[in-house]
Amino acid sequence: NSMIKRLIKQTSETLEMSIKAGTDQDRTDNLTEQVKILESLLPAQVSGEELEALIEQVIAELGATSKKQMGQVMGALGKATGGNFDKPAAAKIVGAKLA
Repeated sequence: NSMIKRLIKQTSETLEMSIKAGTDQDRTDNLTEQVKILESLLPAQVSGEELEALIEQVIAELGATSKKQMGQVMGALGKATGGNFDKPAAAKIVGAKLA
């Protein structure tokens, strides 16, 4: 998964440069298709209600009560999902739950 994610990042960066250059539409279309194919190889990211339920479970398991423990909660989420979760959304939810 990490290798695929790295390829997606590299291909996306190349795609952005191609779009900015605006000179070769075939290349841009090809890169767009490559990103879609690579993304389809990854498991679906945990998000929404499923992510919130998992966060509540992890907080309960760790007994986390303060924002100082946010790193522990995020680390446990990473292990529970194989790193396949919406990190900005998770950080926002965890921050709200750990007052």
